[in-house]
Amino acid sequence: MGKNLAQKTKEGVAWNALFGVGRWILRFGASVILARLLFPSDFGVMGAVTVILNFTKRMSSFGFNLVLVQKKEINDDHKDAVFYFNLLLESLLALIIIALAAYLADFFHNQAVEKILYVMSIIFILDALGSVPKALLQRKMKFKQFGIVQLTNTVTGMIIPIGLAFLGFGVWSLVWGKILGSIFGVIIVFYYARWFPRLSFKFRALKEMFSFGFWVYANNLINYTQNNIDYFLIARLLGINALGYYERAFNLMNLPRLQIARIINSVLFSAYSKIQEQNEKIIRTLKRVQTSIAFVGYPIMIWLFFAAPSFITVLYGPKWTPTIAPLQIMCISGLINTLTMTFFPVILAKGLVAQRTVLQGTYLVILSVLIVASTKLGFGIVGVAWSVVIGSIIYLHFILWLMWKYLRYSPFTFIRAQRSAFVYGSIQLFALLLVVNLLKKYILVESLTMFIIVSVVSVLVYFTSHMVIGFQDVQEVFNEIMGDIKKLFHKFTSKSARVTLSQKVSGEENS
Repeated sequence: MGKNLAQKTKEGVAWNALFGVGRWILRFGASVILARLLFPSDFGVMGAVTVILNFTKRMSSFGFNLVLVQKKEINDDHKDAVFYFNLLLESLLALIIIALAAYLADFFHNQAVEKILYVMSIIFILDALGSVPKALLQRKMKFKQFGIVQLTNTVTGMIIPIGLAFLGFGVWSLVWGKILGSIFGVIIVFYYARWFPRLSFKFRALKEMFSFGFWVYANNLINYTQNNIDYFLIARLLGINALGYYERAFNLMNLPRLQIARIINSVLFSAYSKIQEQNEKIIRTLKRVQTSIAFVGYPIMIWLFFAAPSFITVLYGPKWTPTIAPLQIMCISGLINTLTMTFFPVILAKGLVAQRTVLQGTYLVILSVLIVASTKLGFGIVGVAWSVVIGSIIYLHFILWLMWKYLRYSPFTFIRAQRSAFVYGSIQLFALLLVVNLLKKYILVESLTMFIIVSVVSVLVYFTSHMVIGFQDVQEVFNEIMGDIKKLFHKFTSKSARVTLSQKVSGEENS
């Protein structure tokens, strides 16, 4: 990448990482508190509502927001057209949800779903209002401001539910937290974007973006169905309580991947879009990104596998014990999906959305068959977890084929990119197997003591492995990250010093 673009990309990743960690801490802390205040059935009901709303949301995701980022040149007509189109479509979908709420509640055999859908339908309008300003922040690579918007949304959406849960609002504490978080997010994103729509709509501007946007729309629809078909089928075939346990396991496994995706994907999509015709640069950057992600992903998922029994029991309580087995199984798919998602910004930037959509449609059929078969055979949510693992392996092969065909990025390059992390992870895996099997005769696997031991051993073994072996690719990534952190720290401390000096001088002049 060019020097200026590379620097902007690094700063974007740094800001996303900073805000991502903050949001993760808030979400995790709030989830622990809410899991103790609420019941699995509350999360099951909210999980069913979320599946409905997010699937319907994909019906309005025509990809025009991404076109505002990916397209080399845009004007005010494009922005206005996307804003009013989104607002009209999302308002229509909100009315459809209200009209179908009673039927959807009957489908999930839970009448609370109906009332929640009536209230939550306002989320569609709020999302439409903030869509274009968010796209403009991403296009301009203003990820500091973008991160503040997301952090505000998270803070509001986590603190309010805790307070309401203490007051006994039950599942409604989650509902109002989501709505108020979205309201604050919309207000702040308009403030930072410094953009407001004109009273103008030109269909021609929308038509210019339709080709790319249509395939993004189709991809979003299939992608969401793919990511939530397990929720849908569990709620229908196994019941709301089973969905509550599975939802907790899936979200814990998926949380690291989501954080990593939020840190890098939006930044890399913006960066790849600017060099979309330079395959060699994309390949070099992609390989480096995958080395970095693997170095983080392997230790987290291996740790979570061994820490799951104590993690769930200590933090969430014994009532969540059925969550442990599916969580451990899905740690495998969590690692695979974390590495797979590094290809998605490239696919968007290269305009390969149509090809990915076809592959996802095939994968969706395979995953649905696997989940239905596992539930019909009586394997419950454990069987669903194994279905997700098998499906993630199949989907990775699809994406690797796509990358080889259009980018000449070979599977061997992908494997080499994670070689170092695989070696370190194997050592960590062997060490934890040895420690847990030696100590389980004396210490309960579900105890806080075992949790601490597993966590400490994971950190010590992984970093000791690097100190002893010292793979060069990992060291280069580590040195680059530390160098960038120092530069950013120096940059902002210098800025703070200049502000302080300016205030001092201003104060002396006033005196």
